[in-house]
Amino acid sequence: INIEARVSEIARTSRGRLVAMLAAASRDISAAEDTVSEAFASALQKWPSDFPRNPEGWLMTVARNRLRDNAKSAFARTSVPLR
Repeated sequence: INIEARVSEIARTSRGRLVAMLAAASRDISAAEDTVSEAFASALQKWPSDFPRNPEGWLMTVARNRLRDNAKSAFARTSVPLR
């Protein structure tokens, strides 16, 4: 299996749907696009040794977790009072 070709195929067929679902939940299209792109980059590193049964589900989980982590980090950075 050529991982790059498979990831490219999944990107063509699923990227828009993944971004739309994340953007709907987060109301931040730019952040959704960024985290989906990061999930695809992670897939290129992880999948050669461990291809998931449900690649779209894997990508959604990675992107959703990254989006949540980024939101927590942004909240922590902006909620700490300056001294």
